[in-house]
Amino acid sequence: MRSGVCILFLALSSFSGAQVLTSGLVISNVGKGGRTPFPTDALQRQIVMGTWKAPKAGDSVKAADGKKQTWATIHANKDGWFEGEALSNGYVYIPLQSPGAKTVLMTAQGDSSAYVNGAIRAGDPYQYGYLTQPVQLQAGRNDLLFTCGRGRLRVELKDVTQPYFLNLADLTTPDIIVGEKQDLWLGAVVVNSSGSELQGYRARTRNSARRVTETDLPAIPSSSLRKVPIRVSPPSGVAPGSSVFDLEIVNPAGEIVRSKEISLRVRKPNETHKRTFISAIDGSVQYYAVVPAQKPSPKNVLVMTAHGASVEALGQAEAYSAKDWATIVAPTNRRPFGFDWEDWGRLDFNEVFAKVKREVPHDLSRVMLTGHSMGGHGTWSLGSTFPGQFAAIGPSAGWISFWTYTGAFEPKKGEDPMELLLRRAQNSSDTTTFRSNLVQPSIYILHGDKDDNVPVTEARAMRDYLSKITERVQYHEEPGAGHWWDNSPAPGADCVDWAPMFDLFKSATLPSNPLEVDFTTVNPGNSSANRWIEVLQQQSWLAPSRVRFGSPVGGVLSGKTENVALMSVDLTQPQLAGLSLSLDGQGIPTKLMKPAKLVLRRANSKWVLAAPPKESEKSPLRSGPFKQAFQRNMTFVYGTTGTLEENTWARNKARYDAESFYYRGNGSVEVVPDSDFKAKATKSRNVILYGNADTNRAWKTLLSDSPIQVRRGALGVSGRLYAGPDLACLFLRPRKGTTDGLVGAVSGTGIVGMRLNDRLPYFLAGCEYPDWVVFRPDVLL
Repeated sequence: MRSGVCILFLALSSFSGAQVLTSGLVISNVGKGGRTPFPTDALQRQIVMGTWKAPKAGDSVKAADGKKQTWATIHANKDGWFEGEALSNGYVYIPLQSPGAKTVLMTAQGDSSAYVNGAIRAGDPYQYGYLTQPVQLQAGRNDLLFTCGRGRLRVELKDVTQPYFLNLADLTTPDIIVGEKQDLWLGAVVVNSSGSELQGYRARTRNSARRVTETDLPAIPSSSLRKVPIRVSPPSGVAPGSSVFDLEIVNPAGEIVRSKEISLRVRKPNETHKRTFISAIDGSVQYYAVVPAQKPSPKNVLVMTAHGASVEALGQAEAYSAKDWATIVAPTNRRPFGFDWEDWGRLDFNEVFAKVKREVPHDLSRVMLTGHSMGGHGTWSLGSTFPGQFAAIGPSAGWISFWTYTGAFEPKKGEDPMELLLRRAQNSSDTTTFRSNLVQPSIYILHGDKDDNVPVTEARAMRDYLSKITERVQYHEEPGAGHWWDNSPAPGADCVDWAPMFDLFKSATLPSNPLEVDFTTVNPGNSSANRWIEVLQQQSWLAPSRVRFGSPVGGVLSGKTENVALMSVDLTQPQLAGLSLSLDGQGIPTKLMKPAKLVLRRANSKWVLAAPPKESEKSPLRSGPFKQAFQRNMTFVYGTTGTLEENTWARNKARYDAESFYYRGNGSVEVVPDSDFKAKATKSRNVILYGNADTNRAWKTLLSDSPIQVRRGALGVSGRLYAGPDLACLFLRPRKGTTDGLVGAVSGTGIVGMRLNDRLPYFLAGCEYPDWVVFRPDVLL
């Protein structure tokens, strides 16, 4: 330090069994985050390079923009919260003295992530308070470093009193429905604070009639947690109100080692209620809420409704009055904030939608979509992604896209090919790219003209655009209304349960056997089909692909395509009988074909008959980009054949990703070492590998034929070699022997490259990565 500058030292707190940490150092604006695949962060670069040292008050960091930022002391308020503008985009460092090595329980609120002596852990940015993690303290000084983005932080530590326990602060529970007898699923968090993996344990539930139901628990790594599925059996003859259950953890010897009491709601069949199911995405328990039709009928309407940010699906459902003629269903988006109804939020919607279409009596041509705020965006996004599914949509207070509403990543240099590639990977989030699909449903747009959360200009922009392409648009601005409003004493909140909108829902129907098609997709893996055509492959992947057919003329149905390499036509559709096709000016002799799916490939500007995509090719079943690997009941496999530092990184990163997906997506991900991975037993699942060909023994089994190979010190891409220990790499490949399986890799050529992957925001909606990407630490600047 230069002379004349006072250096302030921060006294170490001493851990004493249970305490809230109240003093530390804070620094802000060392980089820029937001919805970008590569945030800048000069301090994270120090961590990645291994040059970070515990700071003192007055120490400075040269930020990514070249400005110097300084560490300053900070103290918590009387309630234990660190607060201030610096915590809106900064770090808090807390040194802690421990008399010996030990495991403690950390509950931090307000952090995006945490480093405990260099080990990265998931954060609780939304301040829910239920993320309690076992962390290791070492004898002497411990360095706790928290990344913060929402202006507040609270950190509490407690001694471990039991090696494993149930954390019931984050239960996913069903309602018991009077008269229904089938077993139900609930999700509960088991925390393993021991030094060994929890294996061979069971969960046992006992209902009020003393009936016992047992569930084998999945493995839970040491010093970690997992939300596990548990079966419960409702007692017979139960009355509306509540029903109490004992929930027990039983060890392999049959001994009860932990016991808690839980209560489930009991509802009548016609009351608003919750239902749970096992998700195919990760094997977790998810729920959705239902407002049942008071007069069930196969002629009824089905209304799907998407909730806003910080709103529970049950709260969304309870904002509607019950209808005689319609069932209203509210999926969760995986969490109250979740994924903005994109990524795994879109997958959650589709899982629930498919389930209720099978189980809820309704007219298939009378399905509607609505939602409020973030759910209004979901209505725009889902409605335009899946044309032909909804007879009408009704966005309320909805924003269009991250680019119109929050300012997501855009290329700074205009023509930089790498930035343009990264931006193209995000096209699935840019609703404006495929909003022409909204020519098909009837639309009711609802917004308060004094909304201070989502500007009314979002609604007006969509009204102005849609009015040019369709006559089926109704629009209402409520004078003087803000973001959430309810002006009538009648049941239901007006801003979602709006009578004119539901009048439209009551009358709207999908057209039967339509011939006209105008379909745009930016990723067939998300949405490939509309009516009788399907886009199977694109010429330029993740760029908009469009197929348009008008009314037939003289027995010929003519269409045009843009950016389509492979497509199919479903000739079994009755409206195509007797018609010939013309595609991009070329006649397709369908009259000579037997009714079937006709597959056509674009070759040298001509359409030729072709076969469906090969197992090794892209298709709607697996198309990328990188995030698509995180589904299909994925398992995380970390390497154990590297150096101690490399192996520790792989285990910590896999645990961080699993805990992050649990927190953001109510997830339940299996984490295993490569020594325990069984390829044949997991053939139906996607796999994410942590490490490289030298450090993860599963690499040879799953990625030996990959054109991308990562080893210690070098990385090869189809014969091109990149050398150095500081390269990071994300990529995904088809899983051999499957039609839809994927293998993802979170990899690096050395410990620097590996650490560079640590905080990539691939669980953040709107942040996408291409099928493969290689990068160095300078991206952090």
